[in-house]
Amino acid sequence: MRTIQEGEALFAAGQIEAAIACFEAIVAAQPDHHEALNNLGVIAFQRGDLEEAIARLRAALAVAPGYRVAAFNLLDAYEQAARLAEAAPLLRRLVAESPEDEELRALLAEAEAAAQGAPELEPAPAPKPMPEPMPEPEPMPEPEPEPAPQPAPQPAPQPAPKPAPQPAPKPAPQPAPQPTPAPRANPLAALQAARPVAPGPQLRIPAQGAHPPRPRPPIPPLDRPPKRGSGWVLPEAAFDPEVQPRLQALFDESTRQIDAGRADLAEITLERCAKLSRYGADPVINRLAQLYKAREDIPALMALWKRVAVALLEQDRVDDFLRIIYISIYSEQMFSATPNYLYSEIDWDIHTYMRLLAGRLTLTPWVKANRVSAPLAGRRLRIGFVLEGLSRRQAPTRSYLPIAAVHDPARHHLFFYSRWSHEAPVAKKEDYDKTKAELEGRGCVVRHPAKPLSPSGEVDFLARQIVADQIDALVFQTIYFVPQHNLLANLRCAPFQAAVEHQQAEYHQAIDLVFTPSKLYLEATCSASPPLTTINKKPSEAKLRRSEFKIPPDALVLVSVNRGVRYAQPEFWREVGHLMLRHPHVYLLLVGLEAVGDALPLDHPARPRVITPGFRRDVMELLAISDIYVDLFPSGGGSSILEAMAEGLPSVAFYQDFARRYWLPEETVASIFVGDPDLLLQPEDYEGWQALMDRLILEPGWRAEKAASMRARIKLYEPPTLQARFFDVIERGWRRVVEG
Repeated sequence: MRTIQEGEALFAAGQIEAAIACFEAIVAAQPDHHEALNNLGVIAFQRGDLEEAIARLRAALAVAPGYRVAAFNLLDAYEQAARLAEAAPLLRRLVAESPEDEELRALLAEAEAAAQGAPELEPAPAPKPMPEPMPEPEPMPEPEPEPAPQPAPQPAPQPAPKPAPQPAPKPAPQPAPQPTPAPRANPLAALQAARPVAPGPQLRIPAQGAHPPRPRPPIPPLDRPPKRGSGWVLPEAAFDPEVQPRLQALFDESTRQIDAGRADLAEITLERCAKLSRYGADPVINRLAQLYKAREDIPALMALWKRVAVALLEQDRVDDFLRIIYISIYSEQMFSATPNYLYSEIDWDIHTYMRLLAGRLTLTPWVKANRVSAPLAGRRLRIGFVLEGLSRRQAPTRSYLPIAAVHDPARHHLFFYSRWSHEAPVAKKEDYDKTKAELEGRGCVVRHPAKPLSPSGEVDFLARQIVADQIDALVFQTIYFVPQHNLLANLRCAPFQAAVEHQQAEYHQAIDLVFTPSKLYLEATCSASPPLTTINKKPSEAKLRRSEFKIPPDALVLVSVNRGVRYAQPEFWREVGHLMLRHPHVYLLLVGLEAVGDALPLDHPARPRVITPGFRRDVMELLAISDIYVDLFPSGGGSSILEAMAEGLPSVAFYQDFARRYWLPEETVASIFVGDPDLLLQPEDYEGWQALMDRLILEPGWRAEKAASMRARIKLYEPPTLQARFFDVIERGWRRVVEG
């Protein structure tokens, strides 16, 4: 997939056509990619195609109203095209956000002046009649003075005074009284007329010969708090007694608020619409989600989609419920510009909804009536694994393959279940058939649908297969993060159920045992056992050459292996950058990262020595050209540290802080694997980290000693050791639940 960084690099190198092709490919794959739309607008502007530039930049703002870069670019395009009048709504929003910006205020005045001379695109609202001015009290009773002659006569007190002599706006046609006002032809067009302003106090000018008012002592100004009002008047139709007209009026009003740059008010209006529609109006939900997305409000998005899912559940739309609750769980990954697991928290309500749904399904009594729980004497223990696909790139699959490779077929019969048809695109891309063939070659049974199914169809397929296979113990890869697995767990298709937790507790009431890191023992709501983490990779034989990455042969290479989003940790970059300043011969190899981006300043001396090869399958070979493994912090990496230990790299990590409340971005499991206290530091001890890294870099003998420590430690995670512990824990747990 093309990336925005790739296109910007092509643009910086002067390869404009290639950059355009890259940005167009991004927009084709992601039509709401506001950065790519903005960049296409900038290129069109530089080429003099102002119409194309304006169209692209307006498209960028349509999907990301708060994207100020595109806003200012669009402003420049309007000004260059002599169409500044069209920029008035945009300028009003920018001035509201930055009232101290004199240049913006001057441009707004110019745009509004231009707008007064331009033909109106649609009738402006009729001005409200001015109320009768109240006369100021006189100091003593005396006849009312005659008004003095004035260049522009003041309107006499009457119900509807004439406006001041200036070009008057065309009166807007009054809509006929209807329950539902008709929407505008173009609900997203910017409003050209300013909002009506309440009239201020009017002063009378004394007539000639009248006594002047008596002098009064100066009155200090009132110290009032800032105004909290919105300054926005809702239409009468918004107060209609009936729900449907009220809903339509409010939705139309949200369009006007967005046009006027008042996204804050549009959110409130759309939230009212969502409640009025019982979270069942797609246009309302989608527009509200776009506003939340524009300001990166992930908790609001999670709550919104959860409410939509519950509304679907109330209508017994199980498939839609499962689809939308998935969006709620993964809102950060789907809508954030910089996802980093900041909101990957377990929502107990979702567990409750799944349990209540399971109680309503006709499948539940069928499972209970047909599930078998037989004594173990004279037969093999039948163990099932519920996987989210059969991708070898996923850590769970890599963990279960060694178990399949070393299990004893005389004692244990293994079954692997997946909800994915192997005709699905993801199954073909990740070569599920290859993993299936390997498992079947080990004497295991693999079950998956022949054709793609609906979410509820996937649950039904898995439940009936598990019950028919008479599984004794069922092990889930995850429960909470795959709604179908969550519902399946509540059906209790096997007498004993276990789950594997990789980075956080999932708190499921239908689970009897969790394999989990020691930190999560504190969170476990059932029995717990150490994690199912193993290493079945040997040190690399086909080694890469450092020269392929422009690394000198005598350099010392630090390495880390993670997903790209995990590298977005300022503390890590701060400390590594400082370390590399002290050691000019040190290089940093960050596997999984596509580009440094703004993690290090452009002029940082260490930046040229940071290598970012992106995602790679030859991880062991990359580790083989490295010297020291550096775990990320404050949020540590995953099981890749085991691969580094198997390659004999001293691996530096931080201990976990057990007393603090669990939060995924601050968690690390590396200390469990490393074990060597010489290579472990207390949380946030960055001075100690610098000293430890200095010693490993400057003392080759001690570095070799720690490498030997890692090779010895890794034996604890080899498949035979893990296999013995895993099957013992499962069998003892099954006997405790089934045989008492």
